[in-house]
Amino acid sequence: MGTWNTKISGNDTFQDIYQNFFALYNQGQDPADISKQIQGKFAEMFNDYDDKNNSLFGLALAQWETKSLSNNIYKQVKEIIEIGNDLEVWKELGADNKTLEKRKKELQKFLTQISTEREKAKRRIRPKFEYRANLLLTLLAPDGQKTFEILSPQLVFFTNCSITQLIIFR
Repeated sequence: MGTWNTKISGNDTFQDIYQNFFALYNQGQDPADISKQIQGKFAEMFNDYDDKNNSLFGLALAQWETKSLSNNIYKQVKEIIEIGNDLEVWKELGADNKTLEKRKKELQKFLTQISTEREKAKRRIRPKFEYRANLLLTLLAPDGQKTFEILSPQLVFFTNCSITQLIIFR
């Protein structure tokens, strides 16, 4: 587990779960289906002693932000925080008392946040695309003032989809 601060989101495991959730969410998938996919894809993290808590925290926050926080995930997160399991993991990994106190405050803040229902679900972000055009042919009209161009446009999405052939008159 790569950790860079005491915040709930301050580690690699949380970010892997959270970012993968929203990559699928922004493609229009249902949050309940995404949660199942994430738990399957990252099963190793959800079952690992060191990574389980951060995996659950990432999934819980993503579900909360999409107004789909499952009761099961909420109960697991609440239990981890109230029993002190996460702090125990941090202690075993070598955290000092000052760091543990900071983490404890972050955990309490996180539990308070997800215990309150979010007003609106997070908006889906449409994928950005880039437009490129390859000039295939240019013909000059006899009067020399107009051109006929054949372009091969390429709309580049995350999957490199492309449209072939577009004719433009100028």
